[in-house]
This record gives sequence, structure tokens and C-alpha cells, in this order.
Amino acid sequence: MKRNKILLCSLILSSLFITGCSCSNDNPSDIESSQNSVISESFSDNRVIFTTDSNTKTVKVRMDQSFKNSQDKIVIPSTYYGNPVVEIEDNAFEGYEYVSEIVLPNSLERIGKNALKNCYRIQKLTVPFIGETEVSVDHSFLGYWFGETRYSSYSLLPTYLKEVNVEKSDTIGEGAFYGLESLEKISLPNTISKIGNKAFYLCSSLKKTNENGCEYIGNSSNKYLALISVNNSASEIFTNVGTRVVSLEQDLSNITSITLDKNVKQFDINNTSTNHWNNLKNLAVSQENTVYDSRNNSSAIIETKSNKIILGSTNINCLSNSTIKAIGKGAYKGRLYDKNASKDDKTLKVINLSNSIEKVEEEGFMNCNLIGNIQFSNSMKEVSSKSFANCIYINKMYFPKSIVKIEDNAFENLNSLMNLYFGCSEEEFNNGHIKMPELFENLVKKSNKVFNWSNEK
Repeated sequence: MKRNKILLCSLILSSLFITGCSCSNDNPSDIESSQNSVISESFSDNRVIFTTDSNTKTVKVRMDQSFKNSQDKIVIPSTYYGNPVVEIEDNAFEGYEYVSEIVLPNSLERIGKNALKNCYRIQKLTVPFIGETEVSVDHSFLGYWFGETRYSSYSLLPTYLKEVNVEKSDTIGEGAFYGLESLEKISLPNTISKIGNKAFYLCSSLKKTNENGCEYIGNSSNKYLALISVNNSASEIFTNVGTRVVSLEQDLSNITSITLDKNVKQFDINNTSTNHWNNLKNLAVSQENTVYDSRNNSSAIIETKSNKIILGSTNINCLSNSTIKAIGKGAYKGRLYDKNASKDDKTLKVINLSNSIEKVEEEGFMNCNLIGNIQFSNSMKEVSSKSFANCIYINKMYFPKSIVKIEDNAFENLNSLMNLYFGCSEEEFNNGHIKMPELFENLVKKSNKVFNWSNEK
């Protein structure tokens, strides 16, 4: 009798093991897989399927398609039986087209591809981050969850989505909300420190906080977290004490001054305008700011760690500062410009770059027709694409021996260039001491140019 009871208990335990692990064959690898990943019973509302990894003790989630006509709010918990919920599976909510609100927990590490595909009527989203992961680069846009393959495509975005709350991430990626015309409200975490280009492009319904012509977005406790646009009527920009991010993509040709407060962690102005920002005369940074400075009030915004000029003004004193290492992308683009200038104008400027400057980045001095003479420093190593494009009245340029690379179109449309000075010998030049694109080689070898070798200036 005792033997029969033991046998009966063994049969019951075996049956429970097979049922819990969904194991139906004798392949050792399949058995191990079934033991490591257990599909648990549905959550309390019977719509959510939780898959728990017994090794990592983490949980991923997908929705039961039997309930896809649900219309009410869906809240995914941060834990399931004490284990953290870390992933929303690919296509997890696909077909839940009537759901009005979804809340995803801050415990998530991944939100899968097409996770919200065909959730047409969703009106409100609460998420820890935007994109596939918190650090995702290629998939850092909201459309990734709705079936889009790139942020500039937005035909699949829901047309009823009015509010998005980002709870955790310190970064909003490039094109994050691109084309979301229905979006009226967004809440950012207080930790926000970076917003990518075109993050709010075509978000025409987005409501912002306006102060002195500057338009901010934030959250209920801080409305000024991010400065994302400026009214056309504004002439000055003074960031609010609560501002952590400045991310502007518009014409600032009317702006005369910019002042950054101590809390600004990102300053990004994407100058794609064809206008010349030649009214920008004063740039300043709070002395308490740890990311940027204006280098003894030299009217430039400088990235402190890299010693790179991010934005320059019409005042060029900073270019001779011995601590500057680089001229940033578009830093002086169109700044040194006068529509009435000519090649014989006595106001044309001689640009003497500090001996500490090693690189001029893309479009650094593009469209500056008030430059007549460029003296590169003896530390200069690289001149990037279109650095001096359309600087049509430059007559003289000095290239020290330290320069080893000049990128394509760096000196496009320098119609007045006549005198070229080189720190290298003619033999070194002919042997390819400077790596130059064919376009520049043709420019300097034209017969009407005057060449000076070695260290003559």
C-alpha cells in the first residue's frame, strides 16, 4: 500500500512538470529550454501573457489576441510574482486597435518592433523611453512601435494620439516624434539632457510654454526643461533657470544675443538656414555652467571639455584664444557677412586662428564674405568639408606644414583667391604632403595663382 502511494505521488509530480514547462518531447536541449523559459498564467485581467526566464528571473510580455477588441486602459506592471518585467515583445499589442491608453513600466529594457502596430485609436501613452531601448540609435523614434522603418515615414502613426509621458530616459532620439501632428502634450523627465535633431518636426499641435518669445516643453513640476523653438518676433534668448536642453532648428537671423543659464546640459542649434545670422553679436554662459563657457566673456559658446567653439558671434576675438582646440560645425556660418561687401572692401577681415586650433569642422566659416585673408595656425591638421565654401572674397591663405587633410569642397567658390602660402616645400607639396581632394588640387594648380613655399607669409 505504501509503495502504491509513492508511485501515485510520482505520477502526479511528473504530470505537473510536463504541464508547467510545456515540454512534449525527449530532446535534451528542448527540455532544458522549456525549464529555462516558462509561460505563466495570464495576469489578473486575463489579457496579458507573461513569459518568465527562470535563469535571469526576468519577464517579457505580449497581449492575448483573444481580447484585442478591448477599449479600456491597459497597464503593464513592473513586476510579475516578484520578477521584473523587462521586455515588451515584438508585435505585442498588434491589433489592439480600440485601446485608448497604454501604460508601460519603467522596469522595461526593450520595447519590441511593431509593438503597437495597428493601435489606431490610442490617445495616451506612458513609457520609460522612446524607441527600442533607452540607448537605441537606429530605432529611437516612436514610429518604430507602429510599423515604420525610419522616422521620416509617419503614415502609420496613430492620428488620435494626443499625449505622451516619458518617465525615465535622459535622451529623446533623432526624429523621436517626427510627423505626429495630433500630439498636443508631452511630459519629459527631469533628467533630460539630450534631444536629437527633428525630434518634434511637424508636431504642429504641440502646446508649449512661452516666455519672452522662447517656447519650452517640460512636465508639471518644471515647464522649462527644453527650449525647442523661438518666436519670429524674439530678438534675444535667455534660457530659464530650469532649462536643461536647448535644441533649435530654425532661422535665427533676427537674434542678437543668446545667454545660457547654469543648468543647460545640451546646446544644439542646427543651422540649415540660407539666411546669414549676422545680427548675432553677444553670446554668454553662466559661470556656474559645467558643460559650456564663454571663455572670459569672449562672445562665443564653447564646449568646456573639448575646448571647441560651438557657436560664434560677429565678434571674432575668441579665435585668438590659446585654449581653443577646434571650430565646431557651422560655428561661424554666415556670421561674418555683409550684403554690400566687395573684394576691395577695406573692412574685410584677416582671420588669425590661434596656434592651439587643430581643426575646422564642416561649414565652420561657410558663407562669410567678410573674410579676406586666412592664417591657419601651425597646429592646424584638418579642414573639413565646406569649411570656407562661398567665402568669395578670400584673397590669401596660409597652409602650415601641420595640415595633412583637406576635405572635399572645403574651399568651394573662392573666386578671389590669388595668393597661396605653404609651410611645406614645393617638393613636399608635389609629393602629396597634404591629402587633398581633386577639386582643391585643381584650384591651387591654376596658372593665375601665386605660390609661396616654406614659411613665407
